[in-house]
Amino acid sequence: MAHKLVQYLNTEVTMDILFDVYDSVGNVSIDSGATVLFDRARTLYKGVILSSGEISLSFPIARVMPPYSRLLYLNAKITTDVSSGNNRSLSKTWVEVDSGSGFEIVPGTDGYIYNRTIDAGLGSALINTSYTINKLIRTVKFRIRVQRTVGTNSLITAANASNFICMAKL
Repeated sequence: MAHKLVQYLNTEVTMDILFDVYDSVGNVSIDSGATVLFDRARTLYKGVILSSGEISLSFPIARVMPPYSRLLYLNAKITTDVSSGNNRSLSKTWVEVDSGSGFEIVPGTDGYIYNRTIDAGLGSALINTSYTINKLIRTVKFRIRVQRTVGTNSLITAANASNFICMAKL
């Protein structure tokens, strides 16, 4: 399904959604770090697999993509909440990619979330970036990590409040 991404100087750029996933359950402790457990998909393109919060793009997709369009656009919103505590806390979220040799941070994807107290604890970070697929890689996996970095509140992921979308021009 193509969506208009940008219109600039009367030129439209349309993108296809490769995946649009969200975390319907939440409630994962992020105090020591955790992967956001995306468990539901609104859109999964052929060859995309969702498993334990990791999203795999297999290379049949990449073979369909023209060489100039191996650029992926990643958009995410991550929301955390306070499960206990009345101190201010800060958490950090980021995108990781595994191109075959283990997960690595995608540079420029750090987002920070402020969580105040149990009564006013919801906070979100937005991540928007691009990532280029190497032609020789057969499978690319993405995941989003989040971890409390400051404070003593117990923090969790919020149900139905985090999503991750990947688009490309096919």
